[in-house]
Amino acid sequence: MSVIQKEADMISNPFRKDNTGSTSNGLLKDPIFLKDEITKNMESLNSPHLDSLLVISEDLRQVKKERIVFTRPIIERNGIPILYPSTINVIQGQAGVHKSRLAECFCAAFLTTDQTALSNLGFQVTTSGGKTVVVYIDTERNLNDQFPAALQRIQSIAGIDKQADPENFKYTSLLMVPREQRFDALRNYLEHIRASTNKHIFVVLDVATDCIEDFNSVRNTNRLVDLMNITINEYDVTFLCVIHENPGSEKARGHLGSEIFNKATTHIQIGYSGDTRDNTSIYVVKFKKVRSIKDIDPIPVTYCNNTNGLIPAENYVVNIKSNGYTPVVHPDDVRDFLAEELKISVPISKYKLIELLTERFSVSSGTLEDRIKKLIQGQLKFVMEKEGKEIECVLVKERVGKNVQFSLLPVDDANPKKEDDLPF
Repeated sequence: MSVIQKEADMISNPFRKDNTGSTSNGLLKDPIFLKDEITKNMESLNSPHLDSLLVISEDLRQVKKERIVFTRPIIERNGIPILYPSTINVIQGQAGVHKSRLAECFCAAFLTTDQTALSNLGFQVTTSGGKTVVVYIDTERNLNDQFPAALQRIQSIAGIDKQADPENFKYTSLLMVPREQRFDALRNYLEHIRASTNKHIFVVLDVATDCIEDFNSVRNTNRLVDLMNITINEYDVTFLCVIHENPGSEKARGHLGSEIFNKATTHIQIGYSGDTRDNTSIYVVKFKKVRSIKDIDPIPVTYCNNTNGLIPAENYVVNIKSNGYTPVVHPDDVRDFLAEELKISVPISKYKLIELLTERFSVSSGTLEDRIKKLIQGQLKFVMEKEGKEIECVLVKERVGKNVQFSLLPVDDANPKKEDDLPF
């Protein structure tokens, strides 16, 4: 009999004597010691973890027999799913690109009672979102004005008076908690919130890397990710983690950034409109990953001084390949600009007109020519003021010698000739 066979036989019957009359198999000298080891092994098999795994296994066995109904999203934009319940989600970006303000738009969507009043980039809560408790946990902004101003801004976007205290809006800051104690403080606070409500909870961690002692530590990262994973599976909780990118890179900061990307259901990036910072105020919101959705068009956004928040940059479309933007000038914009710059019945040459428009809109002459064609002969009316009266005008194109010129003329004086047949 081999040593392995003897050992296996001994374990199954530890007190059976071998052919030497000894109770030893050559590996375990003391049968009492062996009995203790078996007892310990049996105790480990009856650990709470095994019980938990068996419960999960039974639950899965039952669910597997039924028709699977996938969870509906809790946030959509133009009918496209953006956020799902009981998930981990990420917003990443360089410093200064309004990551927090983007997170504020999601918070406002859950808090508002009037979806039509929102200025939150079009994010809307679905019926699956229901009445949600928003929990904003900050780690960076001071407690005197910066963070309170952000809380006011969220309520303002949601159409709620800043003096009000919505019962479904909770917030705190980890700024004053020593970094090595923040994980425990976060866990305790989440347990407190969970015990206070049975509603869905939407938690923003801004920024997530400041919630642990060391965002490059595998141990610290795993503790935070495990906490979020356990929370979203045991309770009705959704996380949105705001995280910085490494300088000059699109990689989220630290080991935590890499791990959260792997675990995230929706991963959003906000950045400058071009490869580097420029003088434009256009930022691009990109959806790097959304569950079950292959591609979602990026959203060009801009910062609004009036609302102190983000609004859609409606005159721009994003060029995904160049990571930049392409300005799109609407005929209405051209009309409104020309109404300010031109005078009634004062002609302007084609050259001067294109030069004027190019300086204002910074687009190609071909784009401007197309927009001008849509203004000619009444496709869009100009309302001008003359001698205290409002006069309806149209843009008219005329040939003068070899040149083409344009004029704003009252509708009654406009030449009925189809001027659009003239070469531009």
